[in-house]
Amino acid sequence: MKIVIDARAASHPQPGGFKTYTRGLIRGLSHTDEDYRCLLLADRYVDEDWWPSDARFETRILYGRLPLLGAGFREQFALPRLLSHEHYDVVHFLCNTGPLLMPGNSVVTIHDLAPILYPARWPKGFNLAHWRRFLTRFYAQMILPSLAQKATAIITDSEASKRDLIGCLQVPMEKVSVIPLGYDECFKQRSVVRRNESHTLGQGCNAGEFVLTLGSLNRRKNVAAVIEAFASIPQKLKEQYPLVVILTDNDSQVLLSDLVTQAGCQAYVHLVPGPKSAEGLAGWYGSARVFVVCSLYEGFGLPALEAMACGAPVVSSSVSSLPEVVGDAAILVDPKDPLAISVAIKSVLENEALYTDLRTRGLRRAMFFSWERTARETLAVYDHVCRHSRDLYTLEDM
Repeated sequence: MKIVIDARAASHPQPGGFKTYTRGLIRGLSHTDEDYRCLLLADRYVDEDWWPSDARFETRILYGRLPLLGAGFREQFALPRLLSHEHYDVVHFLCNTGPLLMPGNSVVTIHDLAPILYPARWPKGFNLAHWRRFLTRFYAQMILPSLAQKATAIITDSEASKRDLIGCLQVPMEKVSVIPLGYDECFKQRSVVRRNESHTLGQGCNAGEFVLTLGSLNRRKNVAAVIEAFASIPQKLKEQYPLVVILTDNDSQVLLSDLVTQAGCQAYVHLVPGPKSAEGLAGWYGSARVFVVCSLYEGFGLPALEAMACGAPVVSSSVSSLPEVVGDAAILVDPKDPLAISVAIKSVLENEALYTDLRTRGLRRAMFFSWERTARETLAVYDHVCRHSRDLYTLEDM
């Protein structure tokens, strides 16, 4: 079986969920012993240790750049042109988008319907980064419905996302396979413990003595509710356990600073630039007293899984895909109820037995997920698509 994988997200310099998934799937595939050949398409050279080097993998650079619209141009024009000259059994597009003119068998991973359910807002001013983000989301919003219909098969991360695909885009149930994500080796608790011996947190934070969350401008991440909830916990707990907000994008600091000021807890909240590596993020997870993720909508919820793998107790949203990820290993709360979030945070800070129990449950829960499992189940989808295609050809020849 020859597979083509659109691995452009892995070659992008900036971090993000698409890059994490692309990298994790490729690494997982390289650790399997299945008999296949794989062509990886990137838009720049990848000089990293994890990039596969065994004989089953070949890498090709996809050229064709235009300001702002470069990714869309390569996807809709350069990519189909390249594929039309290739002999392959199945092509896999990993990041919610893909060419609408797809020759041959195609698998598309649609992680969520956030571009449709939470559409991009028109940018204010002339900030190039804001316009680039808007155009990227608007592009996905426009092509997702057609792409979902044209793909031979769809992979999604959770049953919640599968329900959205069926309900919002009228995708046939049998066309969608749910394959959960995994997490990198650096997030395993044993690695985190060894690394934290020399890990410097900074910001006046000591290991085990802060509340942790991720901060983003994206309104579905619901950071404002977490800040409001933290502001309402008792003063003594705020002093003992400050809130650390890891900034997931450079533009979020001003807005989040305003939210913290409005909540009146600026003395106890630290806004921290996102770590440059997964190892750095794992250090924060593994040192937190509790990790809080109260998104209104997620396709999966990878930060919750990574935090559990690092041994951090988790307070999680009770909606969307997050209950599937955390199972019985987290405290579930209504993300629209800051008081409920506050009560959950307070309980983990004050109750040592609950803290220990959540840590244990989280570590046990994380063992169910791995990139190797993701890769094996993805290969099964490839095999199913190829066998179904061969069966159709056989019927046509009869």
